[in-house]
Amino acid sequence: MNCSSLPLLPATVLDRILCHAVRLLDPDDVAGMQRYSRVMLRDDAPCVHRAIVDHATSISIDEASANGQLNVLDAWVRSGKPLEYTGAAITGAARSYKSLDWWRRSGLSLPECEVGYMVQVHFNGTCDEEEDSYLDFDLEWYDDPPGDFRLDSMLPAVRDGTMEEVWCVGMRITEMGASAFADAMTEPTANVVSVDLECCDLTYPLLHALRLPASVTELELKNNWAGEGAAELADEPSPFPPHLARLVLTGNIIGTPADAEVLFRALPASLTELRLPYIPLSGEYARVLARHFPPVLTELALSGCELGSDGLAVLAPHFPRTLKWLGLGTNGITADGAAALAAHFPPALEDLGIGDNPLGDAGLAALAAGFAPSVKTLWLDETCATDAGIKALMDNIPPNLKDLSLSGAMISSVRLEAVFAQIPSSLTGLCLADCVDPATGELPDVAPFLPGIHPGLQVDME
Repeated sequence: MNCSSLPLLPATVLDRILCHAVRLLDPDDVAGMQRYSRVMLRDDAPCVHRAIVDHATSISIDEASANGQLNVLDAWVRSGKPLEYTGAAITGAARSYKSLDWWRRSGLSLPECEVGYMVQVHFNGTCDEEEDSYLDFDLEWYDDPPGDFRLDSMLPAVRDGTMEEVWCVGMRITEMGASAFADAMTEPTANVVSVDLECCDLTYPLLHALRLPASVTELELKNNWAGEGAAELADEPSPFPPHLARLVLTGNIIGTPADAEVLFRALPASLTELRLPYIPLSGEYARVLARHFPPVLTELALSGCELGSDGLAVLAPHFPRTLKWLGLGTNGITADGAAALAAHFPPALEDLGIGDNPLGDAGLAALAAGFAPSVKTLWLDETCATDAGIKALMDNIPPNLKDLSLSGAMISSVRLEAVFAQIPSSLTGLCLADCVDPATGELPDVAPFLPGIHPGLQVDME
């Protein structure tokens, strides 16, 4: 279809032509959407009905399609077409970060229409079971445009103390907005205890400008630039409240090692929970973090941080002895890393998640040898374990273990029988989902062993 020379037909006829052009004539969804976009950019092109947008939504099944649909959205808005169905299109397009970024930076607000004032954007991506990734959360936008940090409606409630929890997502923070927010939070009547600023383009200087008060004990800053520019403020006091107990920095950009040094050095000693998933922390970054762990930390999330065995070997000797919960999933940790953790196993640890790492039998055996008696939960999913590693694990099973997940293990029926024979009476949950019997290539049959288990144990095969 030559979009530049397409004669203007009645809207219904043009709709049908465009639908067929996108749906039937072009096997490449992105190219089809680009063709449609060029038609929409023509000032004299009529408004098309919902079929076009519905189809654009339906084909948005991967990032390529999302980018294609993004062309449609951009063309629709720039050509001044009605936004009546934009909500549905955005929901379908939200398969990549690019579509969020386009809408967030466009400065557009949703019109009063049948879509309403709110659009929920559902990001579909893989993430650690315990953590949200930057592609896995729900985002709510109301009538304020997301192109700036709009606080006018919430500032009075912050000032008079009726708003204790501040939550803003997908709204770009400016220096002016940060200053207004800071002034409101420092009013004598203010009582903000929790601040959640997700995907707000927040940098370290802006974090300083917020002047978070001492009343704040919980701070979530997912998907920002929290370390960017930190080195320039190396001589400034910490921007974190002095009594902060919980800090979430999932998916942040932390800048250079010099920036990371300033950011991690600023962590308050009061922190008991620190979450850093999906922040690359290999090499020098691991060494920087190791120098600045808060001393009373009880929960530490490091899933998806690209640590590798070398990074874990750097961090493990410096893990606070107060740790009770540790998440290390999806880090490329091998047997060497498992051995390093075992040599410095936190003595009070109760919950360990180290799944989605190629530990192998040697790694599982090394890790099991270092378990503390306090361990109650073990997430050992997809660790490339076979009979040998599972035997070593069960020979060193913690006496008070309550939950054990071995999802994805290669386990024979003989070894499985031994597992059930060694299950401690404290165990209440055993996950064997996606396990494979190497002799049959199928799920192992647990039915023969179930009659002998204690009544409080639940076995999950799915």
